Amino acid sequence: IVIFISSVILIYLFACIIFYYANLKNLDEAFGKKLISVAKISAREISSLNLDLLLQPPLSEVITKRIEKKIKPIAEAADIENITIINKEKITYFDLKNSEMEGEKNPFVYAYSNEIEKAFSGTSTFSTLYRGKKGNLYKSAFVPIRDNKNKIRWVLSVDANPEFLNLIDYILKWIVISGAVSLCVTLFLSLIFGTTVVRKIKKLDHVANQISMGNFDVSVDSPGKDEIDHLAQTFNDMVKSINEMKKFYEYILDSTLSGIITVNFVGLLTSINPAAIKILELEKEREDYLNKNIFEILSNHGNIPTTLEKLLKEKSFAEYIELNFKNSSGEEKFLGATTSLLKNEASETIGMTLSFIDITEIKKLEKKLELNARLAALGEMSAGIAHEIRNPLGSIQIYMDLLKKRISKESENIEICNQVIEEVDKLNAFITEFLVYARPPRLAIQKHDIHKVLDEVISGLPIKESENIEIVKKYKAGENIFLNVDKMQIKRAFLNVFLNSLEALKGKGRIVVETEIINAAKTEDKTNQQRIRISIIDNGSGIDENKLKHIFEPFYTTKESGTGLGLPITEKIVREHNGKIEIKSRKGETAANFYFLISA
Repeated sequence: IVIFISSVILIYLFACIIFYYANLKNLDEAFGKKLISVAKISAREISSLNLDLLLQPPLSEVITKRIEKKIKPIAEAADIENITIINKEKITYFDLKNSEMEGEKNPFVYAYSNEIEKAFSGTSTFSTLYRGKKGNLYKSAFVPIRDNKNKIRWVLSVDANPEFLNLIDYILKWIVISGAVSLCVTLFLSLIFGTTVVRKIKKLDHVANQISMGNFDVSVDSPGKDEIDHLAQTFNDMVKSINEMKKFYEYILDSTLSGIITVNFVGLLTSINPAAIKILELEKEREDYLNKNIFEILSNHGNIPTTLEKLLKEKSFAEYIELNFKNSSGEEKFLGATTSLLKNEASETIGMTLSFIDITEIKKLEKKLELNARLAALGEMSAGIAHEIRNPLGSIQIYMDLLKKRISKESENIEICNQVIEEVDKLNAFITEFLVYARPPRLAIQKHDIHKVLDEVISGLPIKESENIEIVKKYKAGENIFLNVDKMQIKRAFLNVFLNSLEALKGKGRIVVETEIINAAKTEDKTNQQRIRISIIDNGSGIDENKLKHIFEPFYTTKESGTGLGLPITEKIVREHNGKIEIKSRKGETAANFYFLISA
């Protein structure tokens, strides 16, 4: 009712105002034309007089009186308040109401500069309505006055205070005042009788807003017994039921070991459980990720963002997919995931659910089992290979040695014998590496100064005098760092890496050998025992990222004469020493990092 009454009053007020201004425009224009007519009549009455004499005493008094005599009756008859004559320099030649202004610069002309300019250009015009000092409405008209040579030299302006417009204006003011008073009275009464209802509705609204923002731990205080209080109690019961159901589902999500996230089709994350935060190794709290862009959150998480984006775009689901990403430590993690479309009560698809588990350890175990199976097969084959291949190779080598003795040293065939013997030696070396990888000898573990071991390997490197190879030692770990190692095997592991570096340098470059004591946290070790990191870094061309993934796989090689067993043997030797090797590469640099426990 209050709204209806207020609306009626406002509509009435607007109608009055619109009616006023609609008619005011027509009245304003009609009144302006009337003023122009009065101004023209006045101009005609004084056109025969020499207005130049107005500023030349004592003739000015005579001319002024003649003008007053001619136009005063016109002003009184037309209800004109003032008539003024000015020249182009804005000097007042005549002022019916303020004679003291005559001969002075008219201070009011700047308010009507446009209208005066039009009059001097020969066009009669009038001003818009304006309010005077007392708030009354005024209007002015301007007409040109020509001299005896028909040249426009003056402008005559008439000012009038239209009483009928002031009356309309006065009536409008009272209509507005009466309407405003009526509106205030209505509002005041509505406030008196509606305060209690409004307060209770505001409580309901506040609680509803809290619920819409996800806060279900709220209720409406309703001690009364009216209908609104009954509604509030029903509202509280409904919120309690929703809250209990919400917490139940949250307990399920928080308790599951699988990561679960939901996103809408815009790509905003709508929910995420603690397991997902842990598996994805996110750093912030759950609330910090809600309603944020999932592609920005997971921008550094491998193929997860692109896979999600594709599924969201196609509005499809996957029964099982494998996802992978690298964590902050550079370790690759694998996830086994399923996706499903998220639908509302109207069966409309509103987003997607992604559930996943960490299968990194399973992947490692699969790889290890596969490697062990291959090694077992190699072990079974190794004895037969050694017997079936090495015996004929030995015979070939003996016969080649005998043949060389019978052939003249100057014969061309001696070179062929040398090439055959060289190829036999290569084949023997490959079989030796193959047997070492398939059936490595038992480790003869003893304490050795790792720096001396490195020095021995470096001193035996096959560097030619013609090659410009620089070896830089940066032993930061200190002196007498002892490791429990098999000296021969660990030297073989280091040598394989050095040989790869020399091949990458192609006769020119630098190899840096660096050692450093690191704590357990840097190598993700759970013990407090210190470790040493041994780095062999060359400034060669680097290794392509796709090739880097396969460097520890047996028989994988990019060299024409390589066996593909050097680095796999190195990795196996390091692993048997309970150590770790990792190789990192970028353009212009490759680093092989060895990690070993320091002997107590």
